Amino acid sequence: MQNSELNLSIYGMKCQKCVARVTGIINSFPQVEQVEVLLEKKSAKIFYASAPPPIEKLIAALNEAGFQTTAPRESSVAPVAPAETGAVTETLRFAIRGMSCASCVATIEKRLQSVAGVERVAVNLAGNFGQVDFDPEALSGEDIYAAVAAAGFKALPLAQQHDAKQELREEQHRLLIAAAGAVPIMLLMFFPLFGPSTLLVIALLASIVQFTAGLDFYRSAWKSLKNRSANMDVLVSLGITAAYGYSMLALIGLLGPGATVFFETSAMLIMFIRFGKWLEVRAKGKAGAALKKLLQLQADRALLLDGDQQREVAASAVQPGDLLLVRPGEKIPVDGVVVEGSAAVDEAMISGEALPVNKEPGSEV
Repeated sequence: MQNSELNLSIYGMKCQKCVARVTGIINSFPQVEQVEVLLEKKSAKIFYASAPPPIEKLIAALNEAGFQTTAPRESSVAPVAPAETGAVTETLRFAIRGMSCASCVATIEKRLQSVAGVERVAVNLAGNFGQVDFDPEALSGEDIYAAVAAAGFKALPLAQQHDAKQELREEQHRLLIAAAGAVPIMLLMFFPLFGPSTLLVIALLASIVQFTAGLDFYRSAWKSLKNRSANMDVLVSLGITAAYGYSMLALIGLLGPGATVFFETSAMLIMFIRFGKWLEVRAKGKAGAALKKLLQLQADRALLLDGDQQREVAASAVQPGDLLLVRPGEKIPVDGVVVEGSAAVDEAMISGEALPVNKEPGSEV
């Protein structure tokens, strides 16, 4: 019986070892009688006798091994023209200023995902940074920074990332301003030292707190509302504005004689929330420092095997299907599968295993 032929486009093969690996994966399907993998044409000819191999499972197996494929659309025996390779993506990691809650993260991610050319977005609130995978032919890093700015936040290179200690000092300064106004207001409520003018002094102190320590809440709320979302600062702004605004109307007599004022409410709210912000920045600073130490453990360079040549590249530039050389004692730059050689690998950081684990061809690292 004459064998039927199935053509499959395969991308990600770099050398003959990749060809051998693809051949082994395809031959593992019992329906396959013979296979010819062509590195130059980025394709494979699969011969089968009766029924073709399950295309979905075959593609899944090749994708899991790090190769990209194109499957036949109509007849399983019809040749498939090689498809164009996917666009090369670049990764940009940058610092972000102005985030205060998970809603800020969602706003930035939503804005960036709407930009043409952006493929993946990840924003880290604890570390105050974002990472974007994008098509360099469609947009640039400046376009990404502009999109973040349009969302109401500021993006800048990691080298210019805001010092965590400086941010903590700034937040502490705002907390002290709020406390300097709120605490005297509470005392003057019980001890009216200025007689009939005490209420005016309280209003003055509340106004100072409202438009100094509380000004950032209004700025953040305005940015959030411009992007048709509501973060925590919107709720804070509503609360302090209601208390301060009602009190000011009562003070000037628009609510009738003897109306109660609530200046202490807005001032104390600002002070307590500023205290929470200070604790948050302090915790984020510790988390960010721990995250930076963890990132420093990752290898930033990789030794790429291109035929018989060895080429050092950035770890972020490694693509699925690339063949890397890792010498004894070096860090493994990316996740992968051992193709050749054996070594003992320290996996304590991942699994907690105290002793190095032996890795052989086929082992995941």
